[in-house]
Amino acid sequence: MKILIVGDFKHEMYSKALFNAFKRIENDVHPFMVDEFNYKGNNNIFYFLERFQNRFLIGPKICQINSALLEMVKEQKPDLVFLYRTVEVNAKLISKIKSLGCIIFSYNNDDPFSGIPSKAYWRNYLKTAAICDHNFVYRQKNRIDFEKIGIENVSILKPYYIKENNFPIVGDKLMDVVFIGHFENDGRDKYIKALIDAGVNITVFGDEMWKQAPLYEEIKFVLKESKRGAEYNISLNEAKIALVFLSKINSDTYTRRCFEIPATKTLMLSEYTSDLNSMFEADKEAVYFTSSEDLVQKCKNLLNNPSIISEIGDAGYNKLLKDGHSIESRAKEILTRYSQVKK
Repeated sequence: MKILIVGDFKHEMYSKALFNAFKRIENDVHPFMVDEFNYKGNNNIFYFLERFQNRFLIGPKICQINSALLEMVKEQKPDLVFLYRTVEVNAKLISKIKSLGCIIFSYNNDDPFSGIPSKAYWRNYLKTAAICDHNFVYRQKNRIDFEKIGIENVSILKPYYIKENNFPIVGDKLMDVVFIGHFENDGRDKYIKALIDAGVNITVFGDEMWKQAPLYEEIKFVLKESKRGAEYNISLNEAKIALVFLSKINSDTYTRRCFEIPATKTLMLSEYTSDLNSMFEADKEAVYFTSSEDLVQKCKNLLNNPSIISEIGDAGYNKLLKDGHSIESRAKEILTRYSQVKK
C-alpha cells in the first residue's frame, strides 16, 4: 500500500513519527514536507511576509504548497493521502486529489473549534474536512463539534508514545516531582506554588512562556530550561513523580505525556478526567488530583512511600503496553479505517 504523509516534518513527534511508523510496519510511504516551503533567509521583509501567510493562509507560499502537492500526488499515485494538521491545503485541491482516485484522511491534534488563534485560521481546514473520506480528531469534544456542523465521518485518534524516544532507563531517581511542559494561564502556576509552599521538591522544565505566569516571581527558582529529545526522556526517568496539566485551550482530557510518562515507568500524577481514568486506573496505574490541596497531599503521601511509587509506575507501564498506545498502534488504526472506507 502506498501512503503519502503531508505535514510539517520539523518535529519528530508529529508527521515524522507517523511516517516512520508506517515504514516500520512495511508500507510504501512517502513524505510531503510542508516545512520545506518555509523561508530560510535573513530578509526581514520576507520573514514578515511568511508570518502573514502562515497566519492568514494566503499568498505565494500557500499556492506553491498546493501546486507542489498536486504534482506529487500525480507522480506518486498513492492509495492514501494523509493530511497531518495541514491547514495550508485548500478544499479545491482536495477535490482534485479525490478525482485522481486517492482516498484522503485528515488528522488534527489541536482544537479547530477553539477560535485560537482565530476562527479564520481554521476555515481552510474545516472546508477540507467536509471533503475528506475520513477525519481523525484528538478528542471527543471535536468529534461532537464536527457532528454539529454536519460532518459525521469523524473518529478519535488518540496521542501516542514513540518506543525509540520514550522508554525506561535503569538509574537513580534524582528528582522528587517534575513537570515538563509549557505554561498556560489555567492555574498551573498556582499548583506549582502550592507544592513549593508545602515543601515539596518540584522542578519545572519549560520555555520562556513561563515568564507570563502571574506567580512567576514566586516560582521562578524552580523553573529550568525545557527538555527535548533524549534529555526529555532522561528527565522523566530521573523523576519519582511526573505531573500532567491538561490544556484548557484545547479542551484536553488527555495529552501525549499521558503515554510518554508511563512509558518510562515513572509514576504519572495528573489532573483527573474520566477519559484518563478509563485508560489508567486511579491509584493502581496512575494517580489523579482534583485540587491544589489534593495534589499536595498525594505528593507527600507518595514520597513517603517509595514502594507504592514503584508499584504504580510499573503497573502504568504494563497497562500502556497491554493496551497498545504506541505510534505503530495508531498507524494500524489508520490502516484499519482505510480498509473500511475502501469497501
